[in-house]
Amino acid sequence: MTESFNSDTRILLGRKLSGRYVLTSLISSESGTQTWLAKDLVLSREVAVVLTNPFQVINSDHISLFRKEAKLISRLNHPSIITVLDTTGDEDLEAIVIELVKEETLFDYVERTGPLSLTLALQITKQIGDALSYAHEKGVFHENLDPKHIFLCPDRGPQVSGFGFNKFKSLIDIELKTGTQDETNFRSDFIDMTSASTTHADIFSLGKILQYMLVGSLNIPRKNLFSKSVKKEILKSIEKATAGEVTERYSSVVDFIDDLEEESTNTNIPEEGIDENQNSKPFDPNTYITKFLLTGFVFFLVLGIVFAANGNPFSSDDNSEPAEIVQATATPEASDTDPIEQTETEAGSIQTGNDSEVNSELSDTEVSPIFEMVSVLGADDFDPLGDGVEHPELIDNLLDEDPETIWYSETYANRSMGGLKDGVGVVIELKKPYELQRVAIETANTGWSGEIFVANAPQSALAAWGASVGSITSSQGNATVDLTGLTGGAVLVWFTDLGDKPPPGIRMEISGIEVS
Repeated sequence: MTESFNSDTRILLGRKLSGRYVLTSLISSESGTQTWLAKDLVLSREVAVVLTNPFQVINSDHISLFRKEAKLISRLNHPSIITVLDTTGDEDLEAIVIELVKEETLFDYVERTGPLSLTLALQITKQIGDALSYAHEKGVFHENLDPKHIFLCPDRGPQVSGFGFNKFKSLIDIELKTGTQDETNFRSDFIDMTSASTTHADIFSLGKILQYMLVGSLNIPRKNLFSKSVKKEILKSIEKATAGEVTERYSSVVDFIDDLEEESTNTNIPEEGIDENQNSKPFDPNTYITKFLLTGFVFFLVLGIVFAANGNPFSSDDNSEPAEIVQATATPEASDTDPIEQTETEAGSIQTGNDSEVNSELSDTEVSPIFEMVSVLGADDFDPLGDGVEHPELIDNLLDEDPETIWYSETYANRSMGGLKDGVGVVIELKKPYELQRVAIETANTGWSGEIFVANAPQSALAAWGASVGSITSSQGNATVDLTGLTGGAVLVWFTDLGDKPPPGIRMEISGIEVS
């Protein structure tokens, strides 16, 4: 992190955005943007804030372009892409809030350890490729991908940062001619500066990153030396991904990844000159002997418990305890049958009887509509009176049963949503129409109000939901609305008052919604 501040940067130190995010330390600066370490006062956690540089962004066109790109990347929700948590702003700047990742970058890791094994390099490439392919489907392109934008998280795998704001940064570069020569030289190793196709530009970068992981250095050896340390088929795929002519490259990231997987599976050429950091473990006979003995021990332990509970089934003692138990519960009837056979037969009859009773109970439960559980298909944000978006990337937090994760609305100037619209909401979609009992909303907001609507299926317009079936007024936190007697396949929770939090920066925050 940057430890020294110039006079301009010191003005931002300690600034609070939306009454919630306090800027504490500058992490980095790029064309038109600064990335800050910030403290989230609501959730008591550290986050990263990417904001417009107020000393470079000087007109409304800059701000509008930033907002447009921020809205686009905030919709990305992928396990290998760093999550956008919020959009915020202040009088003279706009910002997005992203999760703070403190792990080592791929660049730092390779510079420290040297070349990666082919297995590990392909695994990382595939995960990055999945993230790029997902973003491309959403209309988002990275265009600035390099090893410094990839964080290696032991529990989550590689995390890609830096999506978006390319048009915004290009505009600033043109107007202010920013950027250093060292950064330009580094980027030129991974970025195709001449490609007009954003898809092909990301494919080029991904190929260069795979090459960098296998070589372990920015200094690429001559082709004949490189081919000795990398499988010929893998090398051909890298060359195709990084071809000088765009028309010679793969048409999609998926095609590149598919080729890599096929070539790594179908070829058996030994790897040379590569530092295998994750060798597979050799055969260890002691491990298998230990597992065998442990399995035998468990078997005999279970067998002993069965004998202790039911007696020895191989014993012919007429006075054994199991025989007495069976006789006490069965009809005492004289028989010439061997005692052992009689005991086993009677015990079997008793067990069958119990199973029949249990099955009868289960059957009654299954057919009884009283115990039918409500099955939820999913949730959606609902903003028909605005721009149609209220943080859809966070909507799954409503159903994950984790009180620490939340969905929240956009941030507004006051509790009435700045007078821009009558409300915002979320829709819970059910698998089919059910006879409903209640809907419960979990929130830390106080003084909030809302309406509940029920329909057979989700509706796109508020009027299509019909009349409200319940209301919440000035709730001091969690709220429950009785839905007894109603049948529906979708429930709309419509927030009309965001609560008592003083401006600026008011939004609705929900940790969970349960429909039963």
